[in-house]
Amino acid sequence: MNPELQKGASNQEIPLAQIRRTVSLTGSNVEEANCIGAENSSSEASGITDRRSLRLNVGRRKSRKKSKQKGKKEKPEEPKIPLSRNRARAFGHFLLFHAIPLGGAMALIIVNLKSRFYGGDGRWVAALQFVAKAHEMLMQFSIITVMTAYLQYLLVHRRPVPFGALFSAYQITQMSYLWSPELFATVTASGFAPFMKFVFLLFVPFSILLAAGIGPSSAIAMQPRRVNFTVPDSRLALNVTPEILFPDAFDTAGPGLVFNDRRKNELSPAAGWPNLQNLPAVRGDTAGRYTGETERGLQLQQVALSSSTGTFKLVMPAIYSTQLTTYGPTNDGVKRTLYMQYAPNSTLATTQSAPVTLALADAGHVFSQYLGGRPGVVMASIQMTQPYASAFCELNSIMNENDTRPIRFPNTYVAGCGSEADCAFEHVLNKAGVTNYTAITRRQIWDQAKSNARGRIIWVEGIKISSPVPGTALGAIIVQPEFCETNGTFLSTSACVIGGRWANTTSSAHMSFNSLGSNDNSVVENPISPQSLSVLPQWSLPSVQLSKAWAESLSPLTDVQNRTVADNLLRLLPVTTNVCPANGSYPLDSSEIPSITARPFMHERILASLVTNGMSHAAAGAEQWTWHPTSPDPKSRWTSSRPITQQQVNREFPPGIVLTFHGHLLGYAWSLDGAPIKVALPILFLYCISTVAYVLYTFLTGRSSTTWRSISDLTALAMNSSPSATLKHTSSGIERTDTFRKLVSVREVEEHKRLELIFKEDEERKGPYKRVAVGRGY
Repeated sequence: MNPELQKGASNQEIPLAQIRRTVSLTGSNVEEANCIGAENSSSEASGITDRRSLRLNVGRRKSRKKSKQKGKKEKPEEPKIPLSRNRARAFGHFLLFHAIPLGGAMALIIVNLKSRFYGGDGRWVAALQFVAKAHEMLMQFSIITVMTAYLQYLLVHRRPVPFGALFSAYQITQMSYLWSPELFATVTASGFAPFMKFVFLLFVPFSILLAAGIGPSSAIAMQPRRVNFTVPDSRLALNVTPEILFPDAFDTAGPGLVFNDRRKNELSPAAGWPNLQNLPAVRGDTAGRYTGETERGLQLQQVALSSSTGTFKLVMPAIYSTQLTTYGPTNDGVKRTLYMQYAPNSTLATTQSAPVTLALADAGHVFSQYLGGRPGVVMASIQMTQPYASAFCELNSIMNENDTRPIRFPNTYVAGCGSEADCAFEHVLNKAGVTNYTAITRRQIWDQAKSNARGRIIWVEGIKISSPVPGTALGAIIVQPEFCETNGTFLSTSACVIGGRWANTTSSAHMSFNSLGSNDNSVVENPISPQSLSVLPQWSLPSVQLSKAWAESLSPLTDVQNRTVADNLLRLLPVTTNVCPANGSYPLDSSEIPSITARPFMHERILASLVTNGMSHAAAGAEQWTWHPTSPDPKSRWTSSRPITQQQVNREFPPGIVLTFHGHLLGYAWSLDGAPIKVALPILFLYCISTVAYVLYTFLTGRSSTTWRSISDLTALAMNSSPSATLKHTSSGIERTDTFRKLVSVREVEEHKRLELIFKEDEERKGPYKRVAVGRGY
């Protein structure tokens, strides 16, 4: 059977009357349908044929209906105005294309120029890369909008432009356009007007380079950098003069220790003495040459000249330190650092002034306000005078009660090199002459140690010295609390000379603050090198005058078993061969001369650290006054709070010395620190200048068209243009640079009433034509 018949037979049968009514709608087929119904009403094949005709007619009607419905939905393109002047639309384009990227670039410039601190936590800094990328895309789109306007200017200009210039706006983000045949052909085209060529050669590469540079510039400017962020200086005043804070003479005794009041205890020059025991001990007589030993005297340092050879040079020994806790009326303790060095010319020590340390800590709290309640690290610093002390000792072991030798004091507290030979030894400790002292005998010291075994410092005034300035200096006889039992019984004793100086040194405090603004680990330090202690204080100048009365206040009674400071510190010394050498003397070298690698460093350490700490407590308890430069009342520019009553006192002028502190916040900030930001900001500034110039131009002229803003717009223009013999054989690509040199423009062809791309060679063939009219739609 016929497949069509099988398909028709499988369908449900339709009554003949319905078939006749449906077929009758076809007009010309009515009679034919009636004949078929009359003659073959009983025939099955005839019924199938009628049903096939019905389906065909119904299908045609549905197809025509769908075509009509589809035609109703599709609307033709409306005419568009390529050159329009509408200031309202120009303002809208500014808001749409330029406002956000331009505002963002300006904000980045301002925030970096004015410097803003972000915070100490940089966990979310990297996330700004995503924001910077979005900002880059917006700025590039803004530049493309400007380039589109420039392309419109070129295409509708009265003079045609090279064909290669048409593609500049669409490759603004492609650096390869700078060495493309399109650009080369454009700038070498002979028919391109010189002035237009000059502008094109400046504007197009500038825009491409700008579009390439704004991305990294935005990322650099947007991300805060890890810096030491500088904050405005802080000024504090003390109610003492510089002569009181840094006196030239200590001629009166200081107060003793106060055991139940830490703040009053700071008035004593011996305050903080327990921390002095933390300084490293000297254990042997090898001058610190071995790993782990305390360095003293000049040290050998290897200098590698190449991979296989080298030499040695002599360098100063390491600097050791300990922390002293200082208490004030407004804080719970600030740690300052005492530095000590077993130098070849003496044992040197220095630390920060106690009043300056407390003021430095308060300045750090002032700087912490710039953290804005966020956790962070504050660094406050000041260059201010601080004490230096130098002690040089001569070992005077008392062998027994019959030891009648005089006490031998060194004749200097800073020993220089007596000759080139003295400084030529490999393990050099500078030598010093001696001065015999007979006012106190060794027998007296022995008898006193036998009757009352305690550590002592016997202060002696008027010890003659020959250097660094001839005259007299304060001396001290240091007596160990116990007898030594090293190859015999003897009493270890040293005769020392002490000197002190003031020197300007930078002090800084690193203070970590939590979100509550509290700080628990303030440490004041000095950035000093191993050479600093021996040269910074100018030891060649006279020493500060140190009196016996003041020196005795350095060792008052303590609450540790009712012993003096000296007794406690001497008992805490480890009994090494430096304190108790064999047979009461240091080893002899081959020439039977006392070894220059040995000196009673441990006694020098106690003496230098005690004097330095005592000098640092000059003017202890001085009141602090805070400066308020923005106070509306001139008489309230300086304020202070009484320690007990907390009553605020105001002054118009500072009561004494004014200290100026410099502050830094350690963390992330927007600033001009570093070379990258100095490159990024000018690039963003150029973008702002060029965009603002274009926006002002559109506001003044009303130019607001975005015609040919995309490659699809230009393609549509090309497809609506008549074919040109100039582009013959270019449908598969362009190889010759001369093709891009052909001059082209957009003109209205009067015959077709539409815009077309017209090459200069086709002007006569495609005419007549005219320039694009402003405000007319095409």
